[in-house]
Amino acid sequence: MAVVVAIVALFGALTIPFPSLMSSELQLPVSVIAPLGLPIVLAWALSSSDPRLELGTVRRLGALDVALAVGWCGLAAVTAVILTLPGSPEAGLIAARATIGYVGLLLCARWVLPTDAAAAVPIGYVLLVSFLAGGSMRSAPPWAWAIRPTGDMASWLIPAMLLLLGAIVLWRYPGGIQHGAT
Repeated sequence: MAVVVAIVALFGALTIPFPSLMSSELQLPVSVIAPLGLPIVLAWALSSSDPRLELGTVRRLGALDVALAVGWCGLAAVTAVILTLPGSPEAGLIAARATIGYVGLLLCARWVLPTDAAAAVPIGYVLLVSFLAGGSMRSAPPWAWAIRPTGDMASWLIPAMLLLLGAIVLWRYPGGIQHGAT
């Protein structure tokens, strides 16, 4: 998490050209790309448990997994915003929104995919956005919330709903698809 936040704080406002089917290229800010590391590490943490053993425990480990995912996501988002305030506050807000959405996508994808494969869903989303969203971040469709302007309410509502749905799925199916409900 510290590496992702440091990358956003130092280079968040820089853009990287991505191929696009709708225009010659789409300039994606580093603050959209760097948070992809967080769901990958979170997927590793969630997949390193023994769900069969945990199903027999007295403690609600699903609730602890939700607290880990949502807490880590919140800490990363708040830290990114705070560290970018002096230089580029927009980059911090973009990274915070991306972190919330990418973790939500990961947690939702665990419902239908093994955790290792679910870690690739946020990456696939970013590639889909770059290919289909068009040539400008200002004119991106609502489903491309990661690159919409930070003042757009829907661009915050969609990642928040993904995180909420993902938290519910993680609570209900802490071991992911392969282990069913508790």
